[in-house]
Amino acid sequence: MARFVDLYLSLQGRTSRRDYWLYWVLPSVVIVWVLESALNHGLLRHPGSIIVLIFYLFVITWPGIAVSVKRWHDIDVSG
Repeated sequence: MARFVDLYLSLQGRTSRRDYWLYWVLPSVVIVWVLESALNHGLLRHPGSIIVLIFYLFVITWPGIAVSVKRWHDIDVSG
């Protein structure tokens, strides 16, 4: 659990190139692909689908910022 919090929620520290691709880019691509498929096939066409999309934005946006800041720290750029 501590690894999850450190990687996805904290803005401090560093992350390797491997962890960036394996734990951020690959899962993000899969999540986007699944949601786009669900939207295109009409699975998210009910009133609750806006809640799903808002949740998706929060789940992807903050961890994306956190992981990107850590990756920037690895290349000596201020996050």
